[in-house]
Amino acid sequence: MRSCFWFFFNLAGIRGKIMGIATVMVLLLGLWLTWQVQRTQTLTLREQLDKQGISIARDVAARSVDYIFTSNLYSLHELVKDTIRNNEDVRYLFILDASGNVLVSSFGRGLPQGIRELNQPGPDQRYSMKLIDTEEGIIHDMAVPIFEGRAGVVRLGMSEQNLRKIIADLTRKLWNTTLIVSLLGMAAAYGLAFLITNPIRQLVRVTGELANGDLGRRVALDWAKDEIGQLGRSFNTMVDNLAKSCQELEQKEKMRIQLLGKVITAQEEERQRIARELHDQTGQVLTTLAIGLKMLAEADDLKKVRYQAEELRSILARTQEDIHDLALELRPSVLDDLGLEAALQRYTRECSRKWGIEVDFHSTGLDGIRLVPELETTVYRIVQEALTNIARHAEADNVSVIFERQADALVAIIEDDGKGFEVEKVLSSPSKDKKLGLFGMQERANLIGGTLTIESEPGSGTTIYVSVPLNEEGAYGPHQIAVGG
Repeated sequence: MRSCFWFFFNLAGIRGKIMGIATVMVLLLGLWLTWQVQRTQTLTLREQLDKQGISIARDVAARSVDYIFTSNLYSLHELVKDTIRNNEDVRYLFILDASGNVLVSSFGRGLPQGIRELNQPGPDQRYSMKLIDTEEGIIHDMAVPIFEGRAGVVRLGMSEQNLRKIIADLTRKLWNTTLIVSLLGMAAAYGLAFLITNPIRQLVRVTGELANGDLGRRVALDWAKDEIGQLGRSFNTMVDNLAKSCQELEQKEKMRIQLLGKVITAQEEERQRIARELHDQTGQVLTTLAIGLKMLAEADDLKKVRYQAEELRSILARTQEDIHDLALELRPSVLDDLGLEAALQRYTRECSRKWGIEVDFHSTGLDGIRLVPELETTVYRIVQEALTNIARHAEADNVSVIFERQADALVAIIEDDGKGFEVEKVLSSPSKDKKLGLFGMQERANLIGGTLTIESEPGSGTTIYVSVPLNEEGAYGPHQIAVGG
């Protein structure tokens, strides 16, 4: 039975649960009040009935004294008739003499069997009362002595018929009241359930639509100024933020795909350039060396041999330098050998020489300390991309690169005095070439758990701030990679 109740209770919706609980509570309260009032009223009415019966019996006893001593049975009979006629709750009345004989009775053909001996007051009792269970219901039998029992006893029976009618009428009214209150309670519960469940249903419906990818849906709960309205506003704010985040993620994903395409394209272009340089420059040099060696083998003049050998050595030295520069562009060996500080110091010198701009490098807190290889490589590429962008677009005369290793972060600042640009405009520009470099730097910083901030205005130069969190061992982000040796 209990499991069935919980089964159906769980099947019901919130509105059904609220209405069911409210209805059950109102009905239980009505039943309890009905039982309590019925019980209290029955006890009160029975007490009043007993008091009334005793009062009537005493009045009859007092008035019948003279009639008994004068043997005036007619007057006694009239007294009994008047008493029964004037008191509808009196079921019977009879008077016994001192010997227990019936003087007068309201029973037409004699007393019912056993009723005379049922209730007899004691010598010192002012009255005696007993309850008799009859076919007509409960009878309150009163026995009151006449003249302290020397003249006889008055026996009076009080019926509960009127009492039961009053109780039945009161019970019916209470039931009607309970029914009306139950209906009002159900109506109030329905209204309350509607106010509570309607917003919840909206939230469920909109949440389902959000789960299906429709981020344009919102809940209309602005009419409520209470917690429900606050919930609706908070939900809409959450959806707005979610839609904004999804839009940003979608945009970043597009940029990531574009960046990946650019990286692949750049790799292929770099391979083509390397292949072309190896084929054109190195191949020509090798051909020149082969011809020179042939001419050297055929020469018969020692002076001419020495001159030809010197030319070949010069060509070989230039070729070695070109191959060395090509290798540095692909992967600077100093980054692996000496670390980030030395690699950036050398790279900034190369930029000054190659591009003809003044690049100052300042470092604090590194002092030859090696960080994890992934962090060093990523920061190096960020600075490399920043300096490349400055050389291509900034038209700057002076550039400064500042590095500082703090207790919990590595901070890099790249600043130039170039023409500057509008950051938001460039980042939101549909042109890929204008923003892929900036986006690439941001992506690199995000990969190592860092942040990259760009500050620039037209005519005021550009400043790029890079901050990478470090743990106690000098590693970055959540990976907890230890410091390289």
